[in-house]
Amino acid sequence: MRTYFALFIITIAFCTKFTVISAANVDNMEQQTPKFEENYWQYDYLRIVDNLLYGVPDSDSLVAECLGFIDNAISANRADIEKSINIYGKDYMVTSIGEKAFKDCQFLQKVTIPDCIRTFGKECFKGCVNLQSVEIPESTEIIDNYAFAGCIRLKSIFIPKNVVQIGNEYTIGQMLPSMTNVFYGCNLNKIVVDKQNRHYDSRGNCNAIINSKTNSLIVAGVNTRIPKTVTSIGDESFVCQIWLEKLKIPQDIEYIEYTAFDGCSMLSNIKVSKANKVYDSRDNCNAVMETATNTLVVGSNNTIIPETTKKIGSMAFSGRAGLREIVIPSGVDFIMSGAFNNCINLERVVLPKTIHYNYPFGNCIRLNMNTIPGNGEVF
Repeated sequence: MRTYFALFIITIAFCTKFTVISAANVDNMEQQTPKFEENYWQYDYLRIVDNLLYGVPDSDSLVAECLGFIDNAISANRADIEKSINIYGKDYMVTSIGEKAFKDCQFLQKVTIPDCIRTFGKECFKGCVNLQSVEIPESTEIIDNYAFAGCIRLKSIFIPKNVVQIGNEYTIGQMLPSMTNVFYGCNLNKIVVDKQNRHYDSRGNCNAIINSKTNSLIVAGVNTRIPKTVTSIGDESFVCQIWLEKLKIPQDIEYIEYTAFDGCSMLSNIKVSKANKVYDSRDNCNAVMETATNTLVVGSNNTIIPETTKKIGSMAFSGRAGLREIVIPSGVDFIMSGAFNNCINLERVVLPKTIHYNYPFGNCIRLNMNTIPGNGEVF
């Protein structure tokens, strides 16, 4: 009997403009929309306003979060997020956009975000391929992992002064900060950080987001210029920048995260400053070499691997669509995992007689794997 009552409540919810649902009233529901199924347990109240679902996690806190469209509005092309919602006479300010709230809403073109939002949740707009513009309000403090990943029509972004976290920072090999690119796969023509922001900047009109404290470039766009003051290139910072053809590494770069240039399909010209003490592009090889270890860490469509190379790094050539053949010199003794992943036009690989490697040719669809001795094994 309780199940039928719960289903009746949901039916009413979809037929009205304003609906309040107490989570306690739907705890035994067997057939629910995905939004309710995923989220209702953690909220004291749920409310629908103009086809958008809101959740109140704690009725005493007077804050709410936007959870995205209800299912029958998933094809809407516009979302207007409320500044506050009223439940039983109390106003709850909407301070966050929930995790995956609008994920894969492929028809969404425009979203209005009130100046009370503090947090953009993980993957909240991921896969919104038709989203054309977003105005991040000044109230924003956190933009979580992959918040706008795959928003391929998003062309400009402005980071306000109060943002203190972009992505989820973690520690990598050399104890340098790295962040997951919240704009993964976006080809942004214009990236600007408010000059009053104390944590991030876009110094010298570089068209990038830089961690001011660590001088690490964490988000790149179309025609990004790496400033001379940057010392590291972060995780996924240039990922899927399909229009990137030329890359110049300045003299003070000390660390390049191995995923930094994954999916840069047109990258064809690479030069490293001769004054750089960590990396080089010896013999005009069109690659980034780690000088101390003779490891090739970033390759291009036109790379000629130097004879002095000892190792090819993980994901060094990943996603280079223009790479058709590659000759591995006899001095190379190891190719790391994923080194040539997604090189979809790679047809010919010349390997030395003795070499160790670990699954380096994933999704190389034109490559005859029978010609690669011992492929997929670690020797």
